[in-house]
Amino acid sequence: MEQGAYLAEALAHCGECHTPRNLAFALNNRKKFAGAVTAGWRAFNISSDKTTGVGGWRDEDLVSYLSIGQATGHGTASGPMGEAVDHSLSQLAPEDIRAIVAYLRSVPPTSSPDLPATTARPRRLRTRTAPRLMRAGKMVFEGACVSCHSWSGESAVSPMATLTGGLGGERSRRDQCSRRS
Repeated sequence: MEQGAYLAEALAHCGECHTPRNLAFALNNRKKFAGAVTAGWRAFNISSDKTTGVGGWRDEDLVSYLSIGQATGHGTASGPMGEAVDHSLSQLAPEDIRAIVAYLRSVPPTSSPDLPATTARPRRLRTRTAPRLMRAGKMVFEGACVSCHSWSGESAVSPMATLTGGLGGERSRRDQCSRRS
């Protein structure tokens, strides 16, 4: 447990992104790892809360997410978390990743009521509005997404960037891409 605490708190400094801040911009450790917005990205709740945190994740899923940046059914790490995986966490020994997971399991659950319990259902567009929005969406996808995900959704860059098919995290990956402000 001590090794995991050291790795998560000191070396990986997980709280810097995943813990909300108080009025003085210090970490609000009463809500340790409850999630926060950092640099326009949502750093999700990584406490042991089963509803809004990682308490419902299997250990293997957490190990995979921290090691390679992808966990089936949970999406792919992107933005600052993708960088943390690519440049830091993926370089750790498997026993170090497991120590971090054990430590995260020991952090008391903290609910994040600002996170939606489910993904909102798409609303129906008026017929006159739909073509204009489709053109705008196509332009956004072309400018920000197609280079990694291609027009078909099949990524030539990495199977983890594929938006279609067997990885099981399509909605989560799509949600991660849309989190940028």
